[in-house]
Amino acid sequence: MGFIREIIKRQQQIKELRMYGDVPDEDITWIMENLKVTDKLLISRHGQNFPYEFQQLPCKLIIFDAFWFTLENLLHLGTCKLLRLSGSHLTNGDIAQFIDHWKSGELPELEYFQMDYMHRMSEAMPIGELAVFTASTGYRDKEITGETVSIFNGIEIDGKDGRAKALLSFTRDTQKFQFFVCRDTDFVRGRVV
Repeated sequence: MGFIREIIKRQQQIKELRMYGDVPDEDITWIMENLKVTDKLLISRHGQNFPYEFQQLPCKLIIFDAFWFTLENLLHLGTCKLLRLSGSHLTNGDIAQFIDHWKSGELPELEYFQMDYMHRMSEAMPIGELAVFTASTGYRDKEITGETVSIFNGIEIDGKDGRAKALLSFTRDTQKFQFFVCRDTDFVRGRVV
């Protein structure tokens, strides 16, 4: 950790950071509080207690073993445009609150949110007023922060501001939840498969 502290003393901002393995919680917390990651942050860790509150977020946040990522973290994404969580413990109720938060105009920067290997979500239970999670909207994709993301047959929901809508998809077979934002200013390619 001493080597990393020396680097951070000389450079407090980097484009990309990847943290893997059993890095102690206090070391991750210190790094996150003293280093600004602007483009991409990937965290893959196996610790049991990591109640971290993000102070600042990059454009792209990817977390494996995301059981510690809370609804509060989700509702305070700030400038994050793309979020991927694997192994999340978020529930259908948490996602309903997230959707309501987004509909009300919060999270204006968020373009794409994906979860896979969810432990506490169920396709058999509604998410807010949504009881069905697929529709015949076809295939859509777009580029976000240099990465192409796509969704197939998502349900369309409208933001209250009228300028944005989102496609939402949740499938048990693939264990994947997706939230794909389509703004009026986006060039979204669509094709029927």
